[in-house]
Amino acid sequence: MSCAEFELLQAGMKGLPVSYSWRGYETAIFVEVGQLTQDPTRNHPAGEYSVMLDCEWRLEGASTILCGSSSEQDMIDEQLSLLLKEHVVAVELIGSLPEVVITFTSGYRLVSFRTDIGHPEWTIFLSDDAWLCSIDGQVVQQKTPAHQLARP
Repeated sequence: MSCAEFELLQAGMKGLPVSYSWRGYETAIFVEVGQLTQDPTRNHPAGEYSVMLDCEWRLEGASTILCGSSSEQDMIDEQLSLLLKEHVVAVELIGSLPEVVITFTSGYRLVSFRTDIGHPEWTIFLSDDAWLCSIDGQVVQQKTPAHQLARP
């Protein structure tokens, strides 16, 4: 997928508020963007867009790292709650193995970065039941038939 295609597919996130954020298993975090919907079969509401970082990550301020995937859980919860006042300004890809960077109105940046063998493990769930992720060093768009969806 080209950078232009990535830009087009995730462009709807820009300007939307962060509506909810939560920690998943181990270091995984989820950031829900836009209007929330609740599904009784899931533990958490889903935004119009959902960002899952299932690898190492950090939340950056203007001149420091505010917290990261190896921070204490209380610190992660506290810092993720600050995102609830934010709107998405930009979603970008960096590096030769594509990592995702989300910039918010305050200037905070949420950055994925894989430090182990494999490929970056992030996913952006789009508003049309498709998602973007990194596979074998490439950003790809995938879509599952509606009857098979198991969105977080």
